Amino acid sequence: MKSNKPKVIHEVAAKPMLQHVIDISQLLKPEQILVVIGHESEQVIQAMQGQDLIFVEQVEQLGTGHAVLQCHDQLKPGNDILVLYGDVPLIKVSTLESLISKGQQDNVVCLLSFIAKNPTGYGRIVRDSEGSVTSIIEEKDASDEVKTIKESNSGILYIKGSEYTELLSELDADNAQKEYYLTDVVKHAVRKKHHVAAVICTEESEVLGVNNQQQLAEVESIYRLRMVNDLMTQGAKVVDP
Repeated sequence: MKSNKPKVIHEVAAKPMLQHVIDISQLLKPEQILVVIGHESEQVIQAMQGQDLIFVEQVEQLGTGHAVLQCHDQLKPGNDILVLYGDVPLIKVSTLESLISKGQQDNVVCLLSFIAKNPTGYGRIVRDSEGSVTSIIEEKDASDEVKTIKESNSGILYIKGSEYTELLSELDADNAQKEYYLTDVVKHAVRKKHHVAAVICTEESEVLGVNNQQQLAEVESIYRLRMVNDLMTQGAKVVDP
């Protein structure tokens, strides 16, 4: 972001991106909301003060799986887990409700996927003949055939609480980046004969992540247009929306 403040507190419509995600999370009425913090964590805590949040520090940034592992001691045993991202502020509560509902239908892991206009760089969702997810194949490991798949991984996922500890304990950093990948829970769940599902997000814009100022501006534009459309649906007249 070329900024002195953490990415997740950069604002969309005058509100930190992380706050957008927390607000949506609260609509789901969770028992706990845990926020994993790392770089410039004091600024994040200050920006989110006064809310019922549990902050978990990730001292070493060793991947998404490692971030979730840091939450283990704070999680109430048996609770289902929903993993969201502080730099993905456009996700809708209705989409997350669909993901959770699907996950609770005898699925140990449920991913939120999307049909990418340009899937280059994303992990591809591979399904069997019955529609169950069998793997997520990253771009660098994908064959030419797999690269034709447009269904891509958003990173957002649901994990059944009864299997959370077992699946997360299987994660390792045996890869070129020496990081713990959360997507590996799919591999371990499939190996253990657990059912893994994916819900397709119908709007790619919901899962857009922000990594630079250009993407922040794009997300801001989409959010403002969404707000304008909501107002017009309620009968407001907007000149040159």
